[in-house]
Amino acid sequence: AWAMQPDFCDNLIRRFPEQTSVFYLGWLSWVSCADIVDAVQRGMQTWSDNSKVVSFTDLTGTAACSAPSGSVLDDPCPWEMLIKTTDGSEHEELAAYVIPYRASHFFNASGGEYYGTWYPAWQHVPVRSPAGVSTTGADPFRRSELYFNTHICWYLDATFCYEFQRWANSGVDVQTLVQCTLLAIFGAAAARLLWVCSRAAGILFAPALSASMRADAAAAEEQRARGEDPVPPAEQEEEAAPKQRARSVHGDPLSYGRLNTRRTLDYLATVSPMGNVLTLFFLVFPPTFFWHIYQPCHECYDFEAAMAHEHG
Repeated sequence: AWAMQPDFCDNLIRRFPEQTSVFYLGWLSWVSCADIVDAVQRGMQTWSDNSKVVSFTDLTGTAACSAPSGSVLDDPCPWEMLIKTTDGSEHEELAAYVIPYRASHFFNASGGEYYGTWYPAWQHVPVRSPAGVSTTGADPFRRSELYFNTHICWYLDATFCYEFQRWANSGVDVQTLVQCTLLAIFGAAAARLLWVCSRAAGILFAPALSASMRADAAAAEEQRARGEDPVPPAEQEEEAAPKQRARSVHGDPLSYGRLNTRRTLDYLATVSPMGNVLTLFFLVFPPTFFWHIYQPCHECYDFEAAMAHEHG
């Protein structure tokens, strides 16, 4: 029979990096208390599935265990395993640990009464081991407290992290491999973004006299040098209006700025939308993947594996 400290999930959930990265959004949650409870039960099931005489009963939420006091001797909740959190001040070097209490901790050699029930002397009570062997004279465990430290981080996705750990165990420098791969992806996306931005800035801040206008002006000067009229008289009136508009546009900084803004927007409209989406994605993905998905596999502890180990 086991119970969970009422604030167990609240104390532990922030120690999962995949939850911490989106916790401030409130409505978006990648790790919930239900996920943690499921991991607890899967850790216990590792043992119950492999033994006919081992089973676990959840007392959390029952009338007697709605708010267990945690006192080993005086808690009326009949738990045999109480799952709790601690800040690591006592055993900082451990991720999780168990403090067991044997029958002699509760009753003396003559037995004793516990919440209205008389218990005989523990050394005369038959005890059955997980292997099914019954014996007397043993001082069995009556209660145990399972602590998870909250000064470290935990992760739930053991399947994903297993592959990285398998590579590391085979001699692959996974940390360097992942960093180089993500850096190459990020660098390629950043280079494309800088290329698009530099092209757009070149158009937006282009000089007032365009290359075509400089070519027209040079041709007109050559005609004048040869004594020719650069603009035939019949066309002077026809070209007067466009030239006047050109002079007004290029002589007015505000009008020129509007013209270059339109040209810049026209250029950006030709850039591939899918390319832009992929560029933005690969700018955001590498740091997010490294710090909140891969790094927990490297620095944090497998919660479900720790649960199964400590129950054993």
